[in-house]
Amino acid sequence: MTTLLEQSAHEISNIFPQILLALVAIVVAARAVGMVFARIHQPPVMGEVVAGILLGPSFLGYVAPGISGQLFPGAINPMLSVIAQIGVILYMFIVGLQLDTELVRERIRASIAISQYSPAIFARIRTGFVALSGVTDWRASPGLRSR
Repeated sequence: MTTLLEQSAHEISNIFPQILLALVAIVVAARAVGMVFARIHQPPVMGEVVAGILLGPSFLGYVAPGISGQLFPGAINPMLSVIAQIGVILYMFIVGLQLDTELVRERIRASIAISQYSPAIFARIRTGFVALSGVTDWRASPGLRSR
């Protein structure tokens, strides 16, 4: 009779190669698209975000669901989520270490203005798109109903 710990270790050892393959695919795609964006004078991080969208269910899952299912099987999603969260924590730590507080002090007024006015500006833009789309009652639109 196997214990729960032995069973969990066996399951993890079975999905470990799949996790590594998914991580390699993510890193390679992020670096490649990031380099393309750098060549067109855009921040590489924007290319990395686009690579994530391309590998996600909204693009790869739609265009090639078989490849998406092989590359990112459902069993590894919780592990990838944990790895992603750890990556975000480490990234934010590094950003905090490199933060130039003097630069923040110099640009505090611009930061406050942007943080206060950008939600209002984007709300007006969204309202304009809704008005142009002809939707009069968002609750009546079948694509926007809450489930």
